[in-house]
Amino acid sequence: YSFTFDSPSGADGWYAKEVLVDGLKTISVDIFSLGCVFYYVLQKCNPFGKRFYSYISITEGKVPTLSELSPTERELISRMIDHNPDNRPTIKQVIAHPFFWKWQQKLRFLHKVSNLLDSQNSKRKNEFLSKWKKFNWKENLDPVIWNHVQQYRKYDEYNFLHLLRCIRNISEHWQEIKTSETEMNSLFGGRLSSVWRYFNRVFPNLFVDVWLVVKDMGLFVYMVEM
Repeated sequence: YSFTFDSPSGADGWYAKEVLVDGLKTISVDIFSLGCVFYYVLQKCNPFGKRFYSYISITEGKVPTLSELSPTERELISRMIDHNPDNRPTIKQVIAHPFFWKWQQKLRFLHKVSNLLDSQNSKRKNEFLSKWKKFNWKENLDPVIWNHVQQYRKYDEYNFLHLLRCIRNISEHWQEIKTSETEMNSLFGGRLSSVWRYFNRVFPNLFVDVWLVVKDMGLFVYMVEM
């Protein structure tokens, strides 16, 4: 279905609920259909099931779990196919979503967040930390990483800001590490992209959760010139 046509076109299982149930056209119906297309590109099927079942699922307002998607994919697509058109992002918000970011952009974003919070007052740091449930992030790391970072400064394994600092410092000093730290270099294969893949694997929700908290706290405005 497309908002640009006077009547529905395409397969039923790709229409937004407001089209199927109420016959309404909203600006965001295209966003709903686009979200279904994104899912199809990733999973080769409709998020609401096969054609007949997808029609029923949409009209009944069922919500797919999307558990097979990565956290970043799930965050965007779940909002695009929300049955409430008011909850769907605009096309500008879709384009700007980190779903489309390269790994370098994601790593740079975590750098900026870490640097920003290091420069903020304790009130804002505490507000940021209040968004996270305490956990021992050291337990997720290979011992060689913990041993390496502890040589240069003390890290609190229960402080989430210290986890961001750990990622930042390893990636920022990667050129030095790969020429002098045999074990670290062996772990990451001498590539900065492997550093990103490692942390994204052991903390799969970290990036998108940080992005959401930064967005909710309105911190993007402080990061523009960093």
